[in-house]
Amino acid sequence: MTEQNGHHGQEIEKRLADEALHQTRRERAKKIRSGKLESAKKRHRVLELRAAGLTEEEIGEKLGIGQARVSKILTATLKGWAQKDEGNVDVLRQQRLFELDQLKRAIWADALKGDVKAVREAVKIIQTQAKITGVEAPVRVERKVTVDIELDHREVDRMERAWLDSGGDVIEGVVADEID
Repeated sequence: MTEQNGHHGQEIEKRLADEALHQTRRERAKKIRSGKLESAKKRHRVLELRAAGLTEEEIGEKLGIGQARVSKILTATLKGWAQKDEGNVDVLRQQRLFELDQLKRAIWADALKGDVKAVREAVKIIQTQAKITGVEAPVRVERKVTVDIELDHREVDRMERAWLDSGGDVIEGVVADEID
């Protein structure tokens, strides 16, 4: 019977340890949620103050955080917004291309038969699709220009002597006496 009591005691100890562990985890999770909420509130306040026209330094002073932290908050927020916008633009672009493709299909047979009005509309649709996809993006043009400059060797010699007189003693491996 003592063995059963010992086993029963171990079960109780294990259950109490498990409960304590779960309680600790719940408390830790609560602290994390609370910290995230406070962090979100602080980010929101930084954005409000920036929108109100305050500088990063002024925001930092007002909220009791460093200017570098304010800058990081603003940069991270703007990057996040840019990524979301980019994703939204991609979705919208795909939607517009689909719609244009549907319109083009509706008139394509008539355009191929020579219906001038359908051909004009098809061309407009194709041009719009090209703009959306960037097919008609501006082309980079490079120009190379050669400029001939005549040098007055006497002026170059005068400048080299002035350099040497000011303390320079060698120009491109040539001593001043070798220049003259």
